[in-house]
Amino acid sequence: MEILATEAFLNRAKENPEPVKEYLQLVLSSPPPAGAPMATRLEDSRVLGWSVRERKIALWYMVDAQEALGDADQPALSSMSKAELRDLGVDEALIPRAQQVRSSSELDRLGLPDHVAQRLRFVLIQQANGLAASEDELRYSATDLGHLDRFLHGDITQLLLNLDPSQRQIVELGGHGPIIVRGVAGSGKTAVALHRIYGSLKQRSLLTAPRVLFLTYNRALSSVAKELLVSLGMRSDDVSVSTLHKWCVDHLPRRPRTLDHRTQRQLILEACAAVRATAGGGARESAIWSYPPAFWTEEIHRIKGNVLGGAEEYAQLYRYGAGRPLDQRLRSNVWLVHEAYLGLQKKRGLCDWDDVVRLAYDRLRAQGNAAPRYDHVLVDEAQDLTVMAMRVAAALSRPEGSLLVSYDPAQSIYERGFRWKSYGITVHGSRSFELYRNFRNTAEILAAAKPLLAGMKDTSDTGEQQAAEEVMEPEHAHRHGVAPRFVPVALGEECSTVAADIARLIEQERVPPQNIAVLCYPNRIRDRMFAALKRANILCQQHDDQSVIRVADTSVKVLPIKSAKGLEFPVVYVLATGANFKPPFDGEHEQAAWTEQMGRCFYMALTRAMSRLIIVYARQDPVSFLRPILAATKAKVSVAMTASSPE
Repeated sequence: MEILATEAFLNRAKENPEPVKEYLQLVLSSPPPAGAPMATRLEDSRVLGWSVRERKIALWYMVDAQEALGDADQPALSSMSKAELRDLGVDEALIPRAQQVRSSSELDRLGLPDHVAQRLRFVLIQQANGLAASEDELRYSATDLGHLDRFLHGDITQLLLNLDPSQRQIVELGGHGPIIVRGVAGSGKTAVALHRIYGSLKQRSLLTAPRVLFLTYNRALSSVAKELLVSLGMRSDDVSVSTLHKWCVDHLPRRPRTLDHRTQRQLILEACAAVRATAGGGARESAIWSYPPAFWTEEIHRIKGNVLGGAEEYAQLYRYGAGRPLDQRLRSNVWLVHEAYLGLQKKRGLCDWDDVVRLAYDRLRAQGNAAPRYDHVLVDEAQDLTVMAMRVAAALSRPEGSLLVSYDPAQSIYERGFRWKSYGITVHGSRSFELYRNFRNTAEILAAAKPLLAGMKDTSDTGEQQAAEEVMEPEHAHRHGVAPRFVPVALGEECSTVAADIARLIEQERVPPQNIAVLCYPNRIRDRMFAALKRANILCQQHDDQSVIRVADTSVKVLPIKSAKGLEFPVVYVLATGANFKPPFDGEHEQAAWTEQMGRCFYMALTRAMSRLIIVYARQDPVSFLRPILAATKAKVSVAMTASSPE
């Protein structure tokens, strides 16, 4: 029988798991019919609030018996009608006395049948303490008692997330072929993928086991996915988890020599100079030669990632998110530069990351039936993969297997537009799903992030905007919490301010360090933030080129904003000073496209927060993305945060 639980229950149950296990063993040995929630005293004097529904046990709360009832001004059951009390089984003659009950001992003196007393005790404790009784709070799921017991004893660090009907139908969908999941931030796209993996592995036998590949875009999400799968009770070799680019590197017979950004830029500029020198008179004077290096780097990436054929295909390419229009004459010059750049790469034996993906794709095609294949391929955060990258992923799925692709257009940072035919994927309506409900964020956090959706449009001047996908508007979040904090400080004091506030959360509010993340841009601000936490003697780790974060580690996590995609944390700080978000290159069109891209990135960063969001910025220089949020929320910002400042 599946076991659902609230976060409040799990936190208290960890203090002493054995009585919980013993009682649930009794319940499971003879499951009662579904009915009203009950509150049962355990052997250690704690009270467990639980219920049964649809062959699932729901665990609502755990409280100490002596703490169960507060000092209420009015009897907790006085607001219940006679009809409601009758439905709970209270005898008509006892209803007036039941409405006046203030304590558990008074409830015991009513002499009610045990199951009726437990139902009333549940309501009594829940109302007196404001504890969860909404199904939205049952966020965590254990497949059985053994799974829950391992979590409560600390043998694993995560439980599965509880699925709603729209998510469950994706998890349980049978048959073969692609499954497309388009969902808003926090809609459980990664949870759906993990549940499908878990379900497929449960069906293995001693002789056969499905081959499963879970592909992500960035290293941070790949690392977290590995932790989660092991935490859920799977062996580390049950599932291959990798970024798509790493899989491509591992598949090649030898590791290619990859370009760094500086060398790539130099080669592209050499290619531009060579093509211009040999061009005819008109082409030699074309305005395209004055375009900044950022244009050339992005356009060559666009060609390599999305053009499978030659110049004719490029001439017809939709250039999603491009900052500049290109007519056919200009595109012909770009193509010549692209070919010259390829020649320089070949001469020097160098590859860029787009070449790595193409080499892997070509090798898969050459291998034919001998190429590696998987029974289940799952691609998470696919909105930032190129056509060539998605073709690699699609080629890895067995014809009789399944390919699940999940994405959110609003969180697209690097790529734009989805034309499934270009990916070599045939999508059927019965295997295409949309998830609009946000489960991660509180209503207050989601309301703060929503103004950014209005600015998410294709900034290209190419006339191709109509081909790009519309962003999805999330449904209203059902959970409520504290309002986001907007904290202006003096320029240069952002990191020390955040460090001081985190110290306050840990020391005064007992927030576990592992529940806290700080998102920064660019990398130099991440490094400063990490150093500030170290100076404050706060246990922390950072995600960088040498290391990836470990979610289970009991430390504050410091990440670049872009690396946080697909992750979530109960408490999130975002550093949002405008000077740190200056476009890193010249060119008016390129800067506009970059700014629009970073607006999407900022939206993604805000929606990483599950319960608390704190945005810290220089008082005179909030980043431009923050201005519509401040205007929409009419935020009353704090002047500063100190260790003694109230929440």
